[in-house]
Amino acid sequence: MRNKKQRLPLIAELLATKNIGNQKELLSELAIRGCNITQATLSRDLRTLKVSKIADKLGGYRYELGNNSRFIVEMKPLPIAVPYSPCIESIRRSDPVLIIKLPASQALLLSHSFQSLDKMGVLASIPIGDLLMLILEPGLDRHQCLLLLSAVISPDSLSPFIDLI
Repeated sequence: MRNKKQRLPLIAELLATKNIGNQKELLSELAIRGCNITQATLSRDLRTLKVSKIADKLGGYRYELGNNSRFIVEMKPLPIAVPYSPCIESIRRSDPVLIIKLPASQALLLSHSFQSLDKMGVLASIPIGDLLMLILEPGLDRHQCLLLLSAVISPDSLSPFIDLI
């Protein structure tokens, strides 16, 4: 897969779904998916995608995809059968609104996944920068809300915030 048109959405998806801290890690993830490219090509691709390196919660660094909607739109939503482990920074709920703070690229990806849910409960999923605003059906209790969220987000990512949901 040396075609740039195929490679950029793959890189965007990897950066949105994995905690990747350097080009060596990213080159390895790409190779696993049959995309063997040079470091120089990867550097150009990262510039095209407007990727930046930001500090993570563990004191390290990770790549974050810039707000480049052209590539986000081309990304496929995550499969619902495999809950995703985003880097959630905070969750706030004021019925019927739930706001999740996380990296912008992950907010967009999660929004796509919630929109593809075939379940009742989420009336709207709106990514706004580094926030994901979910408009829930009014009256969902905490348990129902957790079940709905865990269809897309891994329980490990939700557990620090259970009291806030």
